[in-house]
Amino acid sequence: MTALAALAGSLIGGLTTLASTWLTQRYQATRERTANEIAKREALYGEFITEATRVGIDAIERKIDSMAEMTRLLALSNRIRLASSDEVLAAADAVIEQIGELYMGANKTPREIYEEARRRGNPTPDPLKGFSDACRRELQNW
Repeated sequence: MTALAALAGSLIGGLTTLASTWLTQRYQATRERTANEIAKREALYGEFITEATRVGIDAIERKIDSMAEMTRLLALSNRIRLASSDEVLAAADAVIEQIGELYMGANKTPREIYEEARRRGNPTPDPLKGFSDACRRELQNW
């Protein structure tokens, strides 16, 4: 009876250690996947912001010559469409729409841009604020 109890105790101890190790490894793997996904999204959103800023400045200074100017921005938008929430996608689409309106509108000076932003109640013109806020909320919820 004593030998059977010792064997059962060893078996239970071994299974407990095995289960604990398995759960720890699973938790660490999940955390690592989450951290990698957040890093990928941060990089994607950063690329979109950089490209939207470049194209947006170009749109303010001149009329569009061809859609080639928007190619990289549209590609980034479609990459966002693959991985992001509807809120982030809607914000990215709004940025692209604003840039399109800038290209179609009259060229503006920096002074005109700031004055227009102040008339709307914004201290500075920042068409990417809604997008960056949506990205921040999404990344915080991960």
